[in-house]
Amino acid sequence: GSVRGVDLHDFAVVKVAGTTGAELWRYVVERDGLGRAVAVAVDRQGDAFVTGQVEGYPTLGRFEVLQIDGSTGRVEWSRARSEIGGGADVAVDRGGHVAVSGLLVLANPPRDDQARLVVGRLSPRGGGLTGPERQHGSHGKSLP
Repeated sequence: GSVRGVDLHDFAVVKVAGTTGAELWRYVVERDGLGRAVAVAVDRQGDAFVTGQVEGYPTLGRFEVLQIDGSTGRVEWSRARSEIGGGADVAVDRGGHVAVSGLLVLANPPRDDQARLVVGRLSPRGGGLTGPERQHGSHGKSLP
């Protein structure tokens, strides 16, 4: 569904009470173009790990992942890649390590045939997104 006061292209996360549906907090980054949170995972402490796309002007998005405190809605850490792309999915394990996947365009200038599926792992404090652990081409071949 939609969230009141949030544009279609804003990166937005809203926590609601499970019993009443009342809004508890919201995190919104307003964007003029592309930008959206597309996947959320929640750890044992109730913190949210979010991935998606944050706009790089004018319409080229960047892959981003962040941790939001589940009690306050405050961002604990945020990591982004400089290449064009966007996060697609996120998971958190029992140890607090975060796994993310998405697409990156590694060519400059960007070409559609240069998009690569990437999978990365971050430490519980957000370290490690500087280099994805694996990149796969369109045929599933592992790339360096």
